[in-house]
Amino acid sequence: MHLRSQSRRWSHIGALLLSLTTAAAGADWYVRTDGSDAADGTNWITAFQTIGNGVARAQDSDTVLVSNGVYAIVAEIAVTNAITVRGFDGDRGAIVKRSSSSSNRLFMITHAGAALDSLTLTNGFIVAGYGGGLLVSNGTVRNCAVVGNY
Repeated sequence: MHLRSQSRRWSHIGALLLSLTTAAAGADWYVRTDGSDAADGTNWITAFQTIGNGVARAQDSDTVLVSNGVYAIVAEIAVTNAITVRGFDGDRGAIVKRSSSSSNRLFMITHAGAALDSLTLTNGFIVAGYGGGLLVSNGTVRNCAVVGNY
């Protein structure tokens, strides 16, 4: 009987640890070039069209997954909470660039828990100041190509 009681205790501890790990993971939000910002963004079929909409919906510990393609943005994307914005396949095939008719930085990251991962950032432009492609006052940028920004 003692062995059964101890086994049951370990299974309860294991279930508790699993639930804590799962709870900390956060939600995934999906973005693809042919998506729709009227969709809910919770899977590839109902993906958002713009990265900005995915970032706006994401909360701490969430991940915004960005499919390969070219995303022309017209306004700076501010990442102000502990989220990760990640190119889906890790090869920097998700290209974020400034729309030809705009004059803006691509990303501004201000939260210590924020991260950009596996994106290509190009053609960002800022009239005055620093960081045409990217300005980071806090956070992490990893496996990104930051090229041709002004």
